[in-house]
Amino acid sequence: MNKNKYFCVVSLSAILSALAFYSSSLWYIIFFSIAPVFYIILKSKCNISIILFNFVFIFYFISDIWILSIGTNYFVNKYFGMFFSFILLLIISFILSLIFILPFIIYKSKNKNILIKIIIISFLFIFGEWLQGQFIPFAFPWNRLCNIVVNDIKFIQSASIFGGLFITLLILLINFMLALFLIYLSKKSLKSLIFIITAFFIYLFNSFIGVTIMKNTKNNTEPQKVLLVQGNFSKKEKWNSQPEEIMDKYLELTNKNLKEDIKLVVYPETALYGSIFDDENFKQKLYEFCSKNNITILFGAQYNDENLRYNACAAAYPNKKYSEVYFKQILVPFGEYNPFFSDSNFQFISNSFSKGNKCVLIETEIGKLGCGICFESVFPKLISENSKQGAEAIVILTNDSWLGKSIPLYQHHSHSILRAVENKKYIINCANTGISSVITSNGEIIAKSDINCSDTISAEIFTNNNITFYTLYGDIIIIPSCIIIIFISIKLIYKSIFEIILIMKKPHKR
Repeated sequence: MNKNKYFCVVSLSAILSALAFYSSSLWYIIFFSIAPVFYIILKSKCNISIILFNFVFIFYFISDIWILSIGTNYFVNKYFGMFFSFILLLIISFILSLIFILPFIIYKSKNKNILIKIIIISFLFIFGEWLQGQFIPFAFPWNRLCNIVVNDIKFIQSASIFGGLFITLLILLINFMLALFLIYLSKKSLKSLIFIITAFFIYLFNSFIGVTIMKNTKNNTEPQKVLLVQGNFSKKEKWNSQPEEIMDKYLELTNKNLKEDIKLVVYPETALYGSIFDDENFKQKLYEFCSKNNITILFGAQYNDENLRYNACAAAYPNKKYSEVYFKQILVPFGEYNPFFSDSNFQFISNSFSKGNKCVLIETEIGKLGCGICFESVFPKLISENSKQGAEAIVILTNDSWLGKSIPLYQHHSHSILRAVENKKYIINCANTGISSVITSNGEIIAKSDINCSDTISAEIFTNNNITFYTLYGDIIIIPSCIIIIFISIKLIYKSIFEIILIMKKPHKR
């Protein structure tokens, strides 16, 4: 197979994998869409890092193509906005791909044992995915393979032990087994049967473990009913409306759908204006509504502190007091702050946000709630920290109105499902334009809003004190990856030193 055919196969494989991330009805494709790439890697003497760079670059570019819509929301000239977004998409795809292949650069594929080769490549792959979440401020672990299969509830339950990266590892091993099946099938060998059976065994055994985990997941409290209010304010509508209008709409939607047994109401990210914290008229209006209906309203808002401003969330209580305020810790670069320039230089955005520095548990009548705001749901460690500190459920407030109409909303929502499973906590996911949902500790969606419309949903949640293995120990699944990288590095250093010694010992001709 020549290089052109390699590229065609890799491109097709990447496109199929990206399509699986596009729709909840195509998720199963990921269990075989990478097999052609692995077939090439195992069958030929190719450069693995180049093959995988081509694969992930195309995969990221296609799965994140919704980024093209961002420019049209930020710029008056739509054509310039589209061009800017295209360049941005290329840069993001390139950086993510470059970070991903870093562990593969030192790996020279000379292993004669094909199973050892598979194990090494699989662990380096998940290490590459892990790395994408570490390079703050450009961390963007959005496209992990584990997110694609969140609709397969039984299969993802083992994320409560080893996290989402373990699910990625299993997806890779299944694809590798299918690649071996194709290799030995072409040789008309009975070994092909062994590998196809192994692929099914990995899937079925992990699903069986998942069923066992689901049966043993317990909730220790009585059900509590919550109401989520999805305002559906576009960026233009939000900034051109008076603060009173926005607040009145949320209170009106709440009042229409409020029932006696609801004790907690949730509004999305920056639902209310920053003046809600210091303007007495706004505060009293919200306090009186909470007091009259005997409810707690947890909301997102901008918080101003002298010259600093924060993307924040807090709760208003029936006793006319506020909870402790949570400040968003992981900001969106260029969207919420500029990582390059100071106030005196060129600014891509004006009035950037400041970062928070700690998790805050918000006390409510239904229990202690951990908080994540929008982009933070993409980072497993931050959400797990809430659970570790005693959160009995997690609230994620989101405003995805600038992302696009449907695909990015679905992709972003998939992270919340994994966070629920990893920590075995109910997730209350409230978004401005959708997807708002209530997710059980097993990752099942029990209530879900329509997207891009004003909507409310209510559901019963169970709080719990579950602390999973993953909550305690995080991504220890990458430890074998680290050992492999250290071993390969030592081997390369030893080889280099040995070659230098040989050159020095070699007699020089005069």
